[in-house]
Amino acid sequence: MTNPNREDLERELDGLVADDVAGGSFKVHRKVYVDREIFELEKERVFNRSWLYVAHESEIPRPGDFRTRIAAGRSLIVARGDDGAIRVLLNHCSHRGTLLCREAAGTAKHFRCPYHAWTYDTSGRLTAVPSPEAYGPEFDKKSWGLKSTPRFENYRGFIFVAFDPTIEPFTESLRDAKEYLDLVCDMSETGLEVLPGSHRYSMRANWKLLVENGVDNYHFAILHNRYIQHLRDNGVDIGPRGEQCDVSVGKSLGNGHGVSEHQQLASFGRLAGHWGTLLPAWTKDTLDALRANLDARVGKERAFRIAQTNRNVRFFPNLYVLDHISPVIRLITPRAVDFIDVQEWVLAPKGESPEIRALRMRNNFLQVGPAGFVSSDDVEVLDLTQRGLEHPEMEWVDSSRGMKLGRHLSSDEQQMRGLHRHWHELMTLGRVRHPEDV
Repeated sequence: MTNPNREDLERELDGLVADDVAGGSFKVHRKVYVDREIFELEKERVFNRSWLYVAHESEIPRPGDFRTRIAAGRSLIVARGDDGAIRVLLNHCSHRGTLLCREAAGTAKHFRCPYHAWTYDTSGRLTAVPSPEAYGPEFDKKSWGLKSTPRFENYRGFIFVAFDPTIEPFTESLRDAKEYLDLVCDMSETGLEVLPGSHRYSMRANWKLLVENGVDNYHFAILHNRYIQHLRDNGVDIGPRGEQCDVSVGKSLGNGHGVSEHQQLASFGRLAGHWGTLLPAWTKDTLDALRANLDARVGKERAFRIAQTNRNVRFFPNLYVLDHISPVIRLITPRAVDFIDVQEWVLAPKGESPEIRALRMRNNFLQVGPAGFVSSDDVEVLDLTQRGLEHPEMEWVDSSRGMKLGRHLSSDEQQMRGLHRHWHELMTLGRVRHPEDV
């Protein structure tokens, strides 16, 4: 029997995004951020049907290394087996379903269930069962190994999984975001690695508020004025912003991906190969040599984009790469309709000097880290936004900025519209189709 309440929900879903291209208006209903029934449905229709970032291969460099992560509400073990292959295993014992690995990271020869001691190797094979004879002669350990995620992709070190076996191939799902992931990966000819340690923090906000925020440059000079003043106090001439910025791009990249990109702060220094006044004088020779190598390796035009452009790239639905002075990986894990866990790692070229490494870490603490100038502001304001959206009188959220002007500045909102258009099509199972991102 069809649930009439479910039918009402389906009808309501269809009208949650008001997309009027001709009129230059784009609005999202407040329930998208606060309704618990919608959040529960997102687990099925968004997270179960999208490619999800889980780890970087450099986090598990040796056989036996593992990390546990959460994706689409499931606990996962990302492990490098004794054969050197990387696998993503569902973190539950095949016997009674007990959570198998309780550590966030480590190196192991096997995973042993704390309940009945069923034991698995790092490839997921069941290797030991207490008193196996009690199961009879037909019991076959080969049939009781740990399950892997239905789909797995290692793209240049970035590991993604999907729980829909029919999902489109990963590189196709990236659409135009592939170019931006390649820009990050191409900054080093030796490859990239995640540095030890991470930042972990939470915020009381819907996950889509943070997914919007990372590519919203409209708020930067307003909300992060303390950081702007800090730069000025250290002799940095910030100059014009927004429409007057030399290069400023904000756009949808398809499939909910998006980017905010500009050269303004990048002109003051990037460890990818551009010296500027944000960086100590002792780094200039090193960065000049790095830039010369980059020019020769990828060409001057591409080297300019890699070394002299800042960007935040959203890979829908749970990954950001924040590529500023130094790139940072941000993993977003929704826990409730109004609660998010965030974990961030610094990404760096392999083989660089300890001094440059220390500078990367310091910059991360100062800017992106939860105690830095920028992210602490975002955490506070997104909490305030969530609380404001609880008011039923705040019916619609507007993301129309730039829509009628034929431009794509990072201070405009095409990158928000692309997010919600893709989200809406997933949530309505394709009943609602939106126009091309404008």
